[in-house]
This record gives sequence, structure tokens and C-alpha cells, in this order.
Amino acid sequence: LICGDPTSLFTTHLLQELKKDPTTSLQSLAENLQSNELLKQNKQIPYYFQSNFKNNYLKSLANSKNKASKPGSVQSIYLEFLKLPTQSFIETELAQLDLPSHNLEKWGINTWIVLFEKLQYFTKKELETLEKSLKKEFESSLLNVDVEIEVSEPPQYTKSSNAADTNQFLSTWPNPDQNLFDWYKRDDYTQLESALSVVMKKYPDKENRKVKIAIIDTGVYPEHPCAPENLNMRDGRSFVRGEDTNNAMVRINGGNNNFHGVATAALLAGKSVDSSKGRYDGKSGPIGAIPFAEIIPIRIADNVVLIGGGIKAFVEAVEYAISIKCDVISMSMGGAPSRRMADVINKAYEAGIVVVTAAGNNFNTFGDILVPETVVYPSRFERVVTACGATFNHKPYDFQAQKNKSFSDGERMQGNSGPDSVMKYALAAYTPNVPWASLSLNAMNKISALGISRRGGGTSSATPQIAAAAALYIVHFRKELEKYQGADKWKKAESVRQALFNSANSKKYTNSKKYYGNGILQAKDALNKFYDVKNSDEAPEAKVSFGDLLKLYF
Repeated sequence: LICGDPTSLFTTHLLQELKKDPTTSLQSLAENLQSNELLKQNKQIPYYFQSNFKNNYLKSLANSKNKASKPGSVQSIYLEFLKLPTQSFIETELAQLDLPSHNLEKWGINTWIVLFEKLQYFTKKELETLEKSLKKEFESSLLNVDVEIEVSEPPQYTKSSNAADTNQFLSTWPNPDQNLFDWYKRDDYTQLESALSVVMKKYPDKENRKVKIAIIDTGVYPEHPCAPENLNMRDGRSFVRGEDTNNAMVRINGGNNNFHGVATAALLAGKSVDSSKGRYDGKSGPIGAIPFAEIIPIRIADNVVLIGGGIKAFVEAVEYAISIKCDVISMSMGGAPSRRMADVINKAYEAGIVVVTAAGNNFNTFGDILVPETVVYPSRFERVVTACGATFNHKPYDFQAQKNKSFSDGERMQGNSGPDSVMKYALAAYTPNVPWASLSLNAMNKISALGISRRGGGTSSATPQIAAAAALYIVHFRKELEKYQGADKWKKAESVRQALFNSANSKKYTNSKKYYGNGILQAKDALNKFYDVKNSDEAPEAKVSFGDLLKLYF
């Protein structure tokens, strides 16, 4: 048994070692981790024990039969993150094992990772049996506790993207002429500009263009020149623990700030800007893809998060969006799988809400974090539209696909994609080098500059583009969609999804299915046809199993 504190460094190196050699023995794995200088410096050395299991729930795991496994290997392992309520509970559990004397306070373990020798990925029947037995005995202490993993983007990788005075494109990635502002909305790209014109022409009266979009992120800043024109702060909410629930503003927390939500809201529905407001093409026009939409800001995190945001805050945010009858949810965040997360995604879909979330990002670097290279949750669920990235040259937001082995500091981030089963519900929009609403702070930690960077990136930038296209379809076909009521409300969401998937361009890149799923967003083409949904079109329910956390990495 290996036991250790699963903070980012320990978890990172544990998974890296398993990737290198999945057949290694636990003892060899422990020895490699114990010799790691970085883990030593940060006091995150794991502990290895040989133990005879006593009569507890761990015994049922250890005694499971596995004909395929080889003795002494972890080729088939069971990896479980258990966030337990009290240290005394952990003491009690570990006390049931034949372990040497231990000092949990010294280890700092309030969450722990265990790997067991000779365990297999369970069959569905075995999982069901195991779940029933665990639930019966430990329902209150284990199974109702959600897994939460947060990975923050390192400051050295975000500084160049977030500073208000940054006025150059990311040179590593394909980029447009310096004077092109909203290139990604043009007909050669997402067609968002033309789609907006079609809807505006059909419904010149703004009363007929009502659509409500919840943006779940880090909060907004209404004073920014790129803020949405119809930003509804009255109905905005924060579900960050300890904060004023009615305040969806970004927070300035001693320099540990993230204005991510300001930028994603601007891409979604930002108002008209000109050169005096930071627009860099000498023209004027809306930065947002659907500037007339009503935007409900919902804040769930207060730091730079690429994978994270508390599960509880996310669930509350989606439930709130359902309660106020939003049409679309846009969220440029992701995380580990959770039953509560799956349940609320199902509720949103059944309420007819189109949920668009980012596929996630990873870093082309070896460092102090490890994030999955495949699509993260909730974007991994079948009832969510997964937002992936395509670059200016229509090739994937992926260094390998670009055949680019060189990069500058601050430009190492790339998008996630795969596995194939997830990509059936995926679309791509454009990133990086899109407009990014930015704020800068002075020495007094006060906002000193509001501007627009050319360096917007990540699948965070792709997400609001797809969410805007979904909202444009809803406005365009509002009358047709009204027939889906009661138990058929899910058909509204599915009609939008089918339109986006079937109109996507899969011919701009030869291996489109691998990186883009259905293809690159074509917002205007999506308006050419109303998709009447049949009962058989219903997307599979969002579900979570014991192995889903592992699947993010292996």
C-alpha cells in the first residue's frame, strides 16, 4: 500500500511514474518517488507499507479476484481519492491495517491516495456489488463526499496573456495580421458575424430577441468597456464560500487575482468598442458574438483555475441557472467527475438548457503541475457540448498537430481532446490570439488600466463562441422550440446541439474527428434548418463510475 498527501506535486509525480511504466511494482514506485528531489524539498514524500488487511472495507478490495493481473504489478490498479471528514476517521481506518506507527499530523494528510497491489478494473456487476456494500456501511462518511481537484495555471504562464498592456499576439501559435480584431467571427472561421446579422434582420425589434445566458466563471467587472451590454448584475450570484451571494463581481485578493470571467463574458456578449476603448483595428463594433443577450454572471471561483472550482459551488450555480430559466450555460472551467455534477447536468439538459463547457487545457512543459490531456468534466458528459480549440490556420490547438516544437515562455498552453467516445459531442471554435478583456493593478493593488489584449487563449476562449451560436439558434427558432414542453423540454437542448453538430465544418482539417469531434463551428449554417428532435435522439444520461477519475489520465 502507498499512502501519501495528494497535493499537486505528489499526485503529479505519482501519475507520471505510472505513465512511464504501468507494470512497475508498488515498492519500486515508492522508491522512485522517495528519491525525487522536488518532493523532498516540498515534504511530500510518500510512504510505502506491506500490510495484511484486517476486517474492514479495504479487505474486500484487496481480496477481489483478478486472473488478468500479474503478481507484483500495478498494471491494473484501483486508485481512489477519498476526502474524509475528520482526521480521527483516517486514524481509525489506518489503525485497522498492520502499519508501523504513524503521525498523520506530520504527514498533513486530510485527503489520501491509496494504491493496492493486484487489483483490477472492476466489471460493472462487481462495481455494483461493491458500491452497495460500501454505501451500506459508509454512506455518510464516504460516498456522499465529492472529489475535488484544482489545478491553477502558473503565474509565469498567465502574465503575458492577462496584462492589460500586452499588445502582441502569441507568436508561437498561428496569428492574424496585427490589425485584425474579431477575425474568428468571420465567414472563413465561425460565421458568428453573419449569424448575428441573420438573426438581427429576422427580429429587428429587440423584444423578439430575448435570450438568457448564464456564464459560470470567476465573476465580471461591469465597468470594463468590454462588459456585456445587457449584464444582469441584479440576478448575478456568487457561490464562493463566505462571500456575499448577491455579488458576482470579480474579487481583488492581495494580488492573487483572476479576471478570467471578465474576458469570457466579453467574448460572449461584450458591447461595442472602438480604438479609444482598446480595439486595435481602428474600427468600432461589438466584441461579443451575441451582444443583445441577457447575461447572468455566476461566480464560483476566486483564483486562476483551468481545472477546478468547488463541486458544491458548481452544482449550486447550475441549479440557480435552471431556477431562473436560462436558455444556455457557458462555463470555461472543468474538474474531476462527481455524482452531484452528473446529476445537475442531467437536470439542466432535461430543463432544455444547452450547456457548453471547455474541453480543458494542458501544458507542454514538465513542471509542478499535471493536468489531463483528454477532455475534463463536466465537458466529458454526453449531455454537454464540449468546446475544443482550432487556431488561425484551422489546425488544432495542439503543438503536435501544428508540428511546432518551439515555444516562448507564456505560450505553452494547448487544448485537450479525446477520447473518441467524448468527441461525438464536441465542436471547435477559435483560439488563441482572440481579443481578451484585461485589467491591470497598480502598486496599491487598485485597478489602473482596462484594456484588450490580443492574447486570449485556451479552450476558455472557444467556449463562449459556441455558447453564443447556441443562443442565436434559440432566438432564430424560438417559435419552433416552444412546442417542447414538460417531459419533452430536453428536446429544445437537443435540437440546438444537433444543429451545431450537423452544420460544423469537418473538412478544414484532415484529422478533424480526433481534435474537433463534429468539426469547426459554423454559426450561420446552423440557422439554415430547424432540427425536429425524436425521442430516440435523447443523449445518454450523465453518470459517474469509480474508474472515471483514472480515465482522465490513462
